Amino acid sequence: MSESSQVNDESYCKCLQRSIIVTSWTSENPGRRFRSCSEYENGGCDFFSWVDPPMCNRSKQIIPGLLRKSNQLRAQNEALEDAILKMEDENKMLVLENKKLQLKLQEASSKMKDENKMLVLENKRLQLKLQEASSKMKDEKKCWF
Repeated sequence: MSESSQVNDESYCKCLQRSIIVTSWTSENPGRRFRSCSEYENGGCDFFSWVDPPMCNRSKQIIPGLLRKSNQLRAQNEALEDAILKMEDENKMLVLENKKLQLKLQEASSKMKDENKMLVLENKRLQLKLQEASSKMKDEKKCWF
């Protein structure tokens, strides 16, 4: 049997299930990976083997703070993404409202133009009538003298 075809003892647990790599987030081993039985939480065996070497004290001090900061940034990012979605929805509503108002404005403008045309015609008609009346009065005044 060649070396590459041999079964790696670390790949299988005591109950012959394929082991999985899990990350520890304890204060003693923050971010340190280990192998565990894939069925551990469902009654599997207690197989355990570290993948990563032990951490130095400095790493143990720094990693929790970095993790907290990362979690804060993730939470802020989620809040910002939610705000963006709300703003996009609000923008869509405002765009629709704007379109409705533009249509109303166009209708009102068209109506005002029509009314203006009618008033211009009425004004011309009244001016002609006034001219006729004025002319008629001049003619009547001529008759009196």
